[in-house]
Order: sequence, then C-alpha cells, then structure tokens
Amino acid sequence: MTTRRQLFSDVSVIARVKTGSDHRMVRGTLNLNVKLERSSLMKSTLRPPRALIQSLETFQLELQNRFQCLEDCNEVDDMNDKLVETVHAVGAKFCKTRRRRTQKLSDHTLNLMAVRREMKLHSSTDLTAYRHLNRQISKCMRRNLRNFNTARIEEAIERNQGSKVFARDLYARKSQLSKLKTECGSIVSGTPEILSEIERFYGQLYTSSLEPHASVSNDPRASLIRHYSEDIPDVSLSEIRMALQHLKNGKAPGEDGITAELLKAGGRPVLEVLQKLFNSVLHGGITPEAWSRSAVVLFFKKGDNALLKNYRPISLLSRVYVLFSRVITNRLARRLDDFQPPEQAGFRKGFSTIDHIHTLRQVVQKSEEYNLPLCLAYVDYEKAFDSVEIWAVLQSLQRCQVDCRYIEVLKCLYSRATMAIRVQNQSMKPIQLQRGVRQGDVISPKLFTAALEDVFKLLDWRGYGININGEYITHLRFADDIVLMAESLEGLSTMLNDLNSVSQRIGLKMNMDKRKIMFNVHVTPMPVVVGSTKLEVVDEYVYLGQIVRLGKSNFDREVNRRIQLGWAAFGKLRHIFSSDIPQNLKTKLYNQCVLPVMTYGTETWSFTAGRMRKLKVAQRAMERAMLGVSLRDKLRNEDIRSRTRITDIAQRISKLKWQWAGHIARRTDNRWGRKVLEWQPRTGRRSVGRPPTRWSDDLVRHAGSRWMQVAQDRALWHSLGEAYVQQWTCHYHLRMMIIN
Repeated sequence: MTTRRQLFSDVSVIARVKTGSDHRMVRGTLNLNVKLERSSLMKSTLRPPRALIQSLETFQLELQNRFQCLEDCNEVDDMNDKLVETVHAVGAKFCKTRRRRTQKLSDHTLNLMAVRREMKLHSSTDLTAYRHLNRQISKCMRRNLRNFNTARIEEAIERNQGSKVFARDLYARKSQLSKLKTECGSIVSGTPEILSEIERFYGQLYTSSLEPHASVSNDPRASLIRHYSEDIPDVSLSEIRMALQHLKNGKAPGEDGITAELLKAGGRPVLEVLQKLFNSVLHGGITPEAWSRSAVVLFFKKGDNALLKNYRPISLLSRVYVLFSRVITNRLARRLDDFQPPEQAGFRKGFSTIDHIHTLRQVVQKSEEYNLPLCLAYVDYEKAFDSVEIWAVLQSLQRCQVDCRYIEVLKCLYSRATMAIRVQNQSMKPIQLQRGVRQGDVISPKLFTAALEDVFKLLDWRGYGININGEYITHLRFADDIVLMAESLEGLSTMLNDLNSVSQRIGLKMNMDKRKIMFNVHVTPMPVVVGSTKLEVVDEYVYLGQIVRLGKSNFDREVNRRIQLGWAAFGKLRHIFSSDIPQNLKTKLYNQCVLPVMTYGTETWSFTAGRMRKLKVAQRAMERAMLGVSLRDKLRNEDIRSRTRITDIAQRISKLKWQWAGHIARRTDNRWGRKVLEWQPRTGRRSVGRPPTRWSDDLVRHAGSRWMQVAQDRALWHSLGEAYVQQWTCHYHLRMMIIN
C-alpha cells in the first residue's frame, strides 16, 4: 500500500471477517497530514483544451494587456517571475487542468461490485453464489482493463505514436523506491532511511574534488582564449518560434508549472516577452535564479533496483529555460560539431549508431578474411554525464572558439545550479551541483561530447590502432560508449591505461562492469590490466544494440537475437493483435513497434538466403499468431499476407541496405564508414577456399564492381534498387540462392 511505514499504527488482523478466499482483513490506524495530502492531490498541470482554439485571440489579447507591466522590468529575475505569473493567471481562466484519473471499469462491473458488498453484510449469503459472483467480477475487471488498454492503443496508433508511447502508457510502472542498498551493503526500507541514503549518494556524486590542471608547454590543445565577436546577433522572434515548435507537448514542466502548450498558445505576445528576456540574459551574462533550480525524478534503467547507481536522474527544468537552451543549442551546434572528429557519432546531425556499427563490422570482417590480428576493448564511463567537471566543459567551449558571452551564460547557470530529488511524492532539500551536466537539458549532450573530445586530444596514439590504407583508426565513440582497436593486446593495454589516466583528470571513471576485451585467434594472449583491475575477455559484446562477435559466424547470433527481440515486442502487444480492433490498425501497430525491432542494424549485415529465410519464417509465425491460425490450417503464405497486409521483412531489410549503401557511396565528409569499405589490406593473406560472404557481394552482383560510382546518380541508383529488393523478396530467387 505504501512504503511509508509511519503512516500506519496499531495494525492487527481480523480473522472473523470472511473475504471469500484465504486472505484476511487487516485493520490499522492511518496517520495522515490532511492538509499536505490534499495539496498534493490538488496539484495539477494547466494544458490548453481544444476549446481554447476558438478563443485563442482572446487569450493572447489578455496576455498582451497584462504584459504591458513588464515594459519597466530590466532585471532578468523580475522578467522571468512576472512572465510565469502572468501566463499562469491567464491560463487558469482559459485552460482546464489535466484529468488525473479515467474510469477503467464499466458500470456493469461497478454494479456487480455493489451487489457483492451487499452480500458481505448478510450472514445468510449463499457461499456458492458469492464465489460465482467473485469469479464473474474478476472476469469483468480483466475484460474492462483489456478494453481500456485497447482503446488507448487504438487512439495512439491513429496518432502515429511509436512503441515508446505504448510502453509508457501500458507497461511502464512507477517503480517506487521501496528499499535501497547502502554503501556498507545493508538494506534499508523506511522512508527516512531511503531519503537519507539518496541524499548521501547524490551529495557525493555531485561534489567536485578536482581543480583545473595547469597548462603545460607540450599541451597539444588550443590555448584558452576568450573569444569575443562584435556581431553576435540578438535573439530573433523567428529563432524562438522555431525552437518552440520543437518543444514536445505532454512533457512534465519544471517547478514553475509552465508547459510547452501554454507557451505555444501564447502566440506573439509571449514571443515578444521571451525575446526581451533572452536578449537580456545573452548580453548580460546573468540567468534567472529559477533557471538554475531543477526538480529531479529517478528513472530505473536495468539491473538491481536496490542500487541507486542503476537509476538515471532526469531534470524537470523550466520550459522557459528549455526554450532558451534550444535557441542557444541551435546557434552553437554547427560550431561544436565542426570540432568533433569522425570517430564521434553521438548527438550529431547526420550521424547515427549505424555509422559505427557498419564501420566496426567491416573492420571485423576484413580482419577475419585477411587473417589479420584484431583486439577490441569496450569502454563505458560510470555516471559520465553526472561526473564530468564543469570547468572542463567551459574550457572545452573556449577551445572550440565559442563566444565568451555564451560561456558566461552557462557559467552563471551552473555556478548556482541545484537539484531537488522527488521520491515518494516528497521533495528533498536542494543539492548543490558542483559537477555534471543536467540530463534533460537539450544542450547537455553537446557540452559533454565537447569535454570528452578535449580529453582525447591529450592522447598520443600515433602508430596504434588498425592501419586503413595508410590511416590509423584507434577508436569509435558514440557519446560515452567507446570501442578501442589495436593489433596486439600490448598496444591495447597501453591505450586503455592512457585513456583511463586522462579521463580521471576531468572526473570520468571507467565502469568496471562494462569494460570488456576480445581478440581473434591471430593475437597472442596475455592479461590486460588497467590500474589494478584485470579485464575480462569475452566472446561477444552488445555494442550499440548489436552483437559483435569475432569469427566467421559473427552474424548468426545477431540474427537469432533480432528474432527474440521481435517476439518480445510482439508478446507485449499480443492482446492487441488478438483483439477485435480493425486489421489496418494491427498492421500499422506491427509496422511501427515490431518490425523496427527486427530490422535494426540489418543494413550492416552480409546477406545470405539462410539468414533472410530465418527472419521471414519468424515473421510468418507472427502473422499466423495475429490471425489466430496455425500451420495445421495449411493456409498459403500469400493468403496470410493478403489478410495481414504487413510490410515484408525481406523487403524492408533489402531496401534499408540499398539506401545505406548509396548513402555511404555518396559521402564526402571523410567518415570511417567509407574508408573501411574501400580498405584493401596489404599485409594479410586470405585462407585457402571460398571466402566468407562479404557485405558488398550482393551489391556487386546486382550493380557491378563499380557500384559506388553508379550510386552517385541518385535516379539510376533508385531504379536499380527496385530490382535489388525484388531479388530478396521473390520466393523463387530465394529458393535458388539456398540451393546454390
């Protein structure tokens, strides 16, 4: 019922009351602060209803009239506070509070429950009839809940919402912290003890213990110079309007209670006040104090739910600040990305996880084909975003030649940043943030990757890594997920120790549980020790959602894993697929939530008919489950497909690969994906016999050995793609490939 044991006193069991089962009634005294509990129940979020659309002009006119008092405000704190107060006051007149609860049980079920209550009051009640009524109520409740969830799914499908919405609305449960494991290993379950442990953990986590290092003469990085540009433009209305369009609706607001919907409904009057506030902050270098405060909620990731390190702190920031942060991010994104190397693909426009998955798979495949030694080390930092030092972030921005006025704004913001963690409907006292970037802030990923790149510039890895046509690839990065590459374990050990040393200078600590190494049969084994820890050797590792395995069978495990994950996604929605909603909605749901799981990363695979057949068989089984038929019904595949009308998985996969191949061939920005594709190792030799299937074999077979030149013509490449997809979807061609 609750994790707060102090709410109940004088608890006892009443054995004489018949409950209709082997359960017993428990009686106790509930101790509540009625005023406090009522305030938490009354708290709600203002969101503009649809009816506001008709009176939008009236809403904006009243805002404009009230904003006239802001013309005399010059202090950023006053402007921000009055903006929030005005929007709240006017919003309360026009907006309805969001409904907190929705009735899930039907009137029929509620009437049956009322009858059961009456039967409990009479001692002459027939027990057989009472048990029958219990079973009937249970069935009705299950049916009502299933219908309620189905209706929500149907509505979400029609709005083109994805799998995250289904998981959040139907399957995610609020994982309340009912117990925690302390630093000494003991378990605490009382609310005061839990709050005390949270305060201790995050107090230590966000306490800085490092000072900026003095620059040395041989520092390869740029000097720390305050860059000042005279032509820094004012924040325009169009910038704010564009940033406001990117703010998602339905998100939890910060402490001020202002939602994105309210700001969007405010129109030009709100934009003009925001413009004045943002320009005052940008040119004055002082941020409102409310922007530095954040309410933090803890989201469980995976692992032991009694360990605080397995929770991600998400900051609920002021929507006004989030809007300002997006404006600044839009201005600085290009400059910060220009200072990132091709090894970093995290949080960059035009990059994705597929870039690095493709690069790593090509290195693994060609090392195996040419019998080259290959060592890989997977590195992940522990609480990376929460541990990086603020001074390191600001110094990295200086080396990226960011205008000092932007840096001063961020410095002011983080110098007084605090967070108040919400646990069990209680807010703890604010914790001072001395390090770490705020998760939930749109600019935080850019700040972190800039600081991480500043660290990598200190590493002298010349001569290490894998030689790719005269250039050495030493590592790949996706934010803080790093994989190191070397030709020997000795070189890999040196690289790991160097990285560990420079990372600690800015507060980053390697996660020992996720730091693994692997090497192929052409490498002489030896222990790899980083600091005082011997690293574990593994046969496979899940990197960016794909299994990486050295050897000739490096794709088979991933094919089976994609099928398993696809069935897991299908199983979560099985009651929807077996319900009575229209088939077109089931088809849309499958294409949105199940098919992307099965096809993620498949554009980096080497296609064979056997692998494609495995995926097609799994999809056919899902279609039969969707229709409620089995193999014993002996329905033709064409008849099943005509009824389900889902996208064929072979068609989706082959189309993804063809598009990705054209994308890689046309890249001119010096990415590793193109370089490793053109890599022809000169030091290794192939083994005797037929070589394993390469990634480009089916492309060469269909478009010729000069397929990369052919791909430069988009129209020609698109026309060839239709025939390429056809060869993988046609049953006759697949049958001939398997025979051959």
